[in-house]
Amino acid sequence: MANLKFDKKPVPLHWKFLEWLAYVLVQKKLKDHLGLSRVRNAYTGGAAMGPDHFRFFHALGVNLKQIYGQTEVAGISVVHRSGDIKFDTVGHPIPGTEIKITDEGEIITCSSSVFKGYYKNPEATAKTLRDGWLHSDDKGFIDDDGHLVD
Repeated sequence: MANLKFDKKPVPLHWKFLEWLAYVLVQKKLKDHLGLSRVRNAYTGGAAMGPDHFRFFHALGVNLKQIYGQTEVAGISVVHRSGDIKFDTVGHPIPGTEIKITDEGEIITCSSSVFKGYYKNPEATAKTLRDGWLHSDDKGFIDDDGHLVD
């Protein structure tokens, strides 16, 4: 079921019934045991998670998404949207945020949430913040669907 949903393919009726049956017999208690019974969306950041982790949580009915960001941009700048999750990406920029990739492959961010500078450290600020763009030192690219891959 998770794979059909990730691939945006139609779900046959008999699979929907089997998903409901699995939920009633197994998944409901497992989600409760893991403390995930009331979770609507779960987010992960840092190192990318593998496809098997996503499939597991989505098969349980936990809408797991990846995010990308850093402290200097108030946390999150890119996130998966529900129904538009690709395993090897972190999603699209949040509204009001621009993401670009430099010629060297560096991910740079511009938004109103980008910090003004490091406290009493103008040298580090000048290195990180140039022309309003936050230079992350992270390498990445934007795929054909507009998803950021870091």
